[in-house]
Amino acid sequence: MDSCFVKSYVVFSFFLVFVGCSDKNREASSKAVITVGNRSLAFDELKKQFSGYSSDSTKVFNYISGWIEKELLYQEGVSLGLLYDSSLIKKIFEYERQIVGESYLNLSSHNISIDDVLIKNYYNSNKAQFVRKEREADVFCFLVDSRSAALKIKKEIKKTQKKDLSRVLFKHGGIYKKIRFGELPEKLNSKIFSKASFKTGNLLGPYLVEKKYHVIKIENIYRAGDQLKIESVYDEIYQRLKNEAYSVRYQQIIDSLSFEYPVTIDIHKIRRMFTK
Repeated sequence: MDSCFVKSYVVFSFFLVFVGCSDKNREASSKAVITVGNRSLAFDELKKQFSGYSSDSTKVFNYISGWIEKELLYQEGVSLGLLYDSSLIKKIFEYERQIVGESYLNLSSHNISIDDVLIKNYYNSNKAQFVRKEREADVFCFLVDSRSAALKIKKEIKKTQKKDLSRVLFKHGGIYKKIRFGELPEKLNSKIFSKASFKTGNLLGPYLVEKKYHVIKIENIYRAGDQLKIESVYDEIYQRLKNEAYSVRYQQIIDSLSFEYPVTIDIHKIRRMFTK
């Protein structure tokens, strides 16, 4: 069935549902609201899909459309005997083992927590790893089509106090961003990161690059070799510690289960695979 037809059918069905909502004798919520071939979707089951967060008609419509399309494809595949295809059975079996095992592992590892103290201790013990590798700068950047417009912006920036620069940024459609040495076109890169220009507060430009005039105000500079603050690497440390804790928990679970479910390995039979 064509996807557009399915969506049109769902839209029409929605219309019928909303028209019939005033019917006092409508069926109980547990009854089927959608049926495709030999499978039905009950109202209660549909409602569960949207429990815990607000649902609108668009979300419900998209879910129902997807549900119908999956059922159409599945039931046609079953009718062709694909459910009994040996290669497919093997894939289903392996996938089942994978998701059941992962679900158990997640259940057993759900209480892993990484607090601020652990993150701070890790940072203090591994400061050598958190050093800036390249020069970086926080900059206000303006791009315009003409040199005269660029000079006007530059003049306005000179007259504006630091705390009010965001107003100039908004007025002229500029952007505030962090740039790293080597990220920009060579002309801009060499200008901004040169020994003479790479200073806090410097106002540079206009520079013509790719048919646009660039005016750049350097807000902050960061030199290569500077120690990165814990705030800038917090998420990275958190993920490292989470991965380490997860890995330890994983091995503990495997070791524990190996006692509960005895493991035997027939080395002699395995060796036959490598002997002629």
